[in-house]
Amino acid sequence: MMPFYTAGHIEISDSEPDLKTSFRKASSGYGRHGRDFDGSSDYGSALSGAGLTDVKFWTLSCWLRIDGGDGTIRHIIHDEDSMLGVWLDAANKFNCDLWADTGFVVKAAEIDATTGFTASSSWIHYMASTDVGADVRNLYVNDADDIGTNSRGADTTIYWRSSDFRYLAAGDAAKKFDGAVSEFWMTNEYVDFSIESERRKFITASSSPAALGSQGQRPTGIQPLIYCPDGDPSNNLGSLGNYTVNGAPTNVSGPGV
Repeated sequence: MMPFYTAGHIEISDSEPDLKTSFRKASSGYGRHGRDFDGSSDYGSALSGAGLTDVKFWTLSCWLRIDGGDGTIRHIIHDEDSMLGVWLDAANKFNCDLWADTGFVVKAAEIDATTGFTASSSWIHYMASTDVGADVRNLYVNDADDIGTNSRGADTTIYWRSSDFRYLAAGDAAKKFDGAVSEFWMTNEYVDFSIESERRKFITASSSPAALGSQGQRPTGIQPLIYCPDGDPSNNLGSLGNYTVNGAPTNVSGPGV
């Protein structure tokens, strides 16, 4: 099996000197910075998937620090049409649902974790992916396989044409995440996290953020849809452009410090 599959994006060269120069010198430095969201008024909105093609692939990698909200539902990303969502449930476990349509008729995939994570000063690395056609799903937390309940509802495409991929809030702007985020990376490609070398493109063997490239292209050679290196949704270096920031997220030290 190939480690990742593409969905018709434009490839970007990985030869630019981004290791110690370019935006990395002025910005994140591999997770050195993050944004803290208060769980009340802070979130990102107005990022549309209009024009995207529905495909069978999805991958997300991000660093999170949970500050509060234990025992409540808190969304990491959730589109306004409720077709794509990742959240912490009331048991403090990561859940993910991906749907094929806006009528909640056909579910493409469900990917849930087994371990609960409560508020802590420590950063957590979450990564999950699916290839619906191949009927495979992955979920790793802190580089450890944590997949629990998971299934393919049907061999179908995922609805990617959302009018708004809400960032750290539900589609209706409720159930906001209380905590910090860094190196947020999501795209409509498939990365096979069961392969250790593919995980190393996002998290190092020493459990630090890996270098994702000046536009987040390093893991696959293709610019992702969303890449917020310092957690700031108004600094999306992915192909969909910037979010509108609601509230006033604050700068914090990231997991790479």
